[in-house]
Amino acid sequence: MKPALPTVLCAAAGIGLGLYAGRDSWNRYHEKRVQADQAHADMRAAELRTADLKRQKADLESAAGRERVARERGWIKPGETRL
Repeated sequence: MKPALPTVLCAAAGIGLGLYAGRDSWNRYHEKRVQADQAHADMRAAELRTADLKRQKADLESAAGRERVARERGWIKPGETRL
């Protein structure tokens, strides 16, 4: 049984040293993962903003949308009177 103990200790020491040596790689991986998640969130926000702007553009290009904006600005059609 005695010959197995040094082997186990050497293996444990090797695993420990390997984990210690690889800590910087894991830290860099974590930083890159956080950056990628932030970029994904930024992209999603930009996509939502683009979709909202497209909806607004479509509304303003429609006849009803143009009339609504004109009414909001106080414009009236020829022959109409303000109330």
